[in-house]
Amino acid sequence: MDANDLFYSCKRGDLNRIEYLVEQKEVNLNVRDKWDSTPLYYACLCGHIDIVQYLLANGARCEANTFDGERCLYGALTDQIRRMLLNYKIVTSHTMRRDLYDEFLRRLLETGELSDVTFVVHGSTFHVHRCVLAARCVYFCKKFETKWKNRHVISIRNNLVRCAEKLLFLNLKNF
Repeated sequence: MDANDLFYSCKRGDLNRIEYLVEQKEVNLNVRDKWDSTPLYYACLCGHIDIVQYLLANGARCEANTFDGERCLYGALTDQIRRMLLNYKIVTSHTMRRDLYDEFLRRLLETGELSDVTFVVHGSTFHVHRCVLAARCVYFCKKFETKWKNRHVISIRNNLVRCAEKLLFLNLKNF
């Protein structure tokens, strides 16, 4: 019941009640309701800057690159709350992404995380993702189903394949 009271107080803007719940009842500030929302999100959404400040100072989590961080920033009722979040170093504008899937793909391609195939082309190494290549190109799909099946390192020495600026270019018409 205390968690429901915390959510209600954040929506209503009752700082005294929130202070009581946090300091006396030791209610978790990072609890979620049935809509996967946190007290900080409701405080941002309803425009209660004093409550946002109190929650952040008392351990409410709202890190950059997370659903919660972006949701608080996008849901903030006022620019003043947005500035507070940005100044609090929890959310940065260059890391904001609305679509978590897009963020996942960007990290895969930029960092090579979770790559499952390595191409060695004329001495240059490329860490790639089998499913992305197969989904994007019929040539790769066929190769991964046949000749390259279960291979993790693939060497290509064909003169029709060239490397430029860390990108692999194939003249697929000639294959």
